[in-house]
Amino acid sequence: MFNTVENEKKEYKDILYIQALGDFTLKYNDKTLSGHNVRSKQVWSLLTYLISNRHNDSSLDKLMDVLWGEDEIDDPLNALKNLAYRLRNILKDNLGINPSDYIISKHGSYSWNTGAACIIDADIFEDMVKNTNPKFMDEKDVCERYLNAIELYKGSFMPQFAYKEWIVPLSVYYQNLYMESVEKACEILLNNFNYSKVEEICMAAINVDAFVEINHANLIKSLIGSNNNKKALAHYDYVSKLFYDQFGIKPSNIITDLYTEITAKKSGYEKNITMLKNDLREPGNVRGTMQCNYETFKSIYRLHARAASRSGKSIFIVLLDLNHKTNKKYLEDNREEILENILGIICGFLRKDDVVARCGAMQFAIMLSNITYENTIMVLDRLNKKLISSDIGKYVELQTQIEILKPVELEA
Repeated sequence: MFNTVENEKKEYKDILYIQALGDFTLKYNDKTLSGHNVRSKQVWSLLTYLISNRHNDSSLDKLMDVLWGEDEIDDPLNALKNLAYRLRNILKDNLGINPSDYIISKHGSYSWNTGAACIIDADIFEDMVKNTNPKFMDEKDVCERYLNAIELYKGSFMPQFAYKEWIVPLSVYYQNLYMESVEKACEILLNNFNYSKVEEICMAAINVDAFVEINHANLIKSLIGSNNNKKALAHYDYVSKLFYDQFGIKPSNIITDLYTEITAKKSGYEKNITMLKNDLREPGNVRGTMQCNYETFKSIYRLHARAASRSGKSIFIVLLDLNHKTNKKYLEDNREEILENILGIICGFLRKDDVVARCGAMQFAIMLSNITYENTIMVLDRLNKKLISSDIGKYVELQTQIEILKPVELEA
């Protein structure tokens, strides 16, 4: 296995090592310099910019714009010279290096000397990802390189300056390389049944960015592969809720297609007919409307739609949109509690053979069968009045859309 930077750093002697991923620190032999040692933010900002843009020449105007922006400053050229002088002294005093070997002046401006004895973790990380070629390398070596890259990525690039516009593109670039490494490593690990490692690196990647769907999909696959179906289903529900809450949509097919696989493997033993019947039976005394997640709702809907094509019965699908009345902030801050209360009102009001599922950030889907259109309108009107009369009615109002599915529509 390749030596990671953590292992190699022990062998670095008389070489400046810079960590830029997850933190920004400079190390030279047994000495360390971080932002905690530098009182001046401007001095530290100058160093950060020079290292981040080490492959590009920076004009005086660009450096002054980075450091002071639109602020008025007397004699900015001398102010910049003063910052560079202070920075060199800080490097010399804290690390014991010759600062002129690293910070050089060109045409009155300043830049980082890329020819100096210096190692930057971001460069090693980038090289490890970009120069891994599955076509010409053994699968094991490919996987190890990606895992080493994942280990190198301690966090976002120069996180202390994440708000700076010149850091954002670099931070996005390195994070994309990290996500690429996680995805490609998981593909190999899943093929080799290493489910525990997939779970480990996917959980870490999800903590970095929770909205990269492939990491959720691979995590669920690893849980299914290790027969942890309960945990897989729980994570599926978590992802669905996350996307509903943030975007008002369900996850894409790479997530939702796994739901069937989870439920198919939920029970790991063979059943006889009695066991099957007991497993299918709802527990306890069934009361109120049937609640389910959206994937189950779709399956129930499709079953009823098939039956309607033979029986001639109509199915009424209702979409409930919840909108704020006055206090929008209260609704946003207490959304989950409000939605749970509304779901309780719906389930306590409708019949046992009706079905309800959350299908958006502030939406519910309801399936009504064996009912006329006129009665559907009447039921929804009563439901709306019940909601208005509750405490929740102070903050939200209902908008409804109704769609009728008839046998002739199925045939078309």
